[in-house]
Amino acid sequence: MPAFKEHTVSEITKVLVVGDSGEGKTTLLAGLANAGYKVNIIDMDNGLDALGNFLTVKGLGNVHYVTLKDDFDGKATAWRTAKKLVYSGWKVDGGEDLGKITDWGTNTVLAVDGITFLGDASKHDAASLNGKKSRDQLTISEWGEAVRSIEGFLDYLNSDRINCNVVMTALPQAVEDESGVSRLYPSCVTKGFSQKVGRYFNNVFRIATRRDGTRFLRTASDSRMALKVTAPKAVDKEVDADLAAIFKAIQNANKGDSA
Repeated sequence: MPAFKEHTVSEITKVLVVGDSGEGKTTLLAGLANAGYKVNIIDMDNGLDALGNFLTVKGLGNVHYVTLKDDFDGKATAWRTAKKLVYSGWKVDGGEDLGKITDWGTNTVLAVDGITFLGDASKHDAASLNGKKSRDQLTISEWGEAVRSIEGFLDYLNSDRINCNVVMTALPQAVEDESGVSRLYPSCVTKGFSQKVGRYFNNVFRIATRRDGTRFLRTASDSRMALKVTAPKAVDKEVDADLAAIFKAIQNANKGDSA
């Protein structure tokens, strides 16, 4: 058994940000691009319109995105395309070729905005596999297939094969326990799986808005939700909604640098 002093720390950060629609989850990505990160976005809800308002000229050139959304009555394609981008390489028909995600480094961020809609796409795909329309009612086995597929996706992005930073967003879902106490979880596919999503991330934050209108990120658990950060001594329980600054604080703490 190795001594803990031999434990190596990661130079990348993988984060899940949970918050209601309109709280500014997507626009958090602008700060990373403005700070010099290459930000490649899988946009699952066609919700990037506001992002441009927060990007500098420098930041604008650092952002690439693919919007994936299934037609209401059409064939389900969003989930398979998302998997292809992640597993096989970021190559868009008629667009850019950013290579394999496994070759991306510490200056790059893969953003999935967000996993709630990614989970919906997984459900649509499970239905289409059996010749159904994308939004038809699922059987028990189809629900299971949707969960297994998204679980494998998250497990892969959490693995040491992925050497870039990862940011995912999610809508919150309230789930009651047996005693009737309700807590929030990142919504994805089913209530049961939503309660497991957080285990795939070392950092889980909740975005909220103060009374004065400024946004902040909650990084420590409270009565509403289980949250976590890998560097609790370097990142306060409530911090300004600046992912670039948080990345720097976490990574400096990992290196033993308090600067």
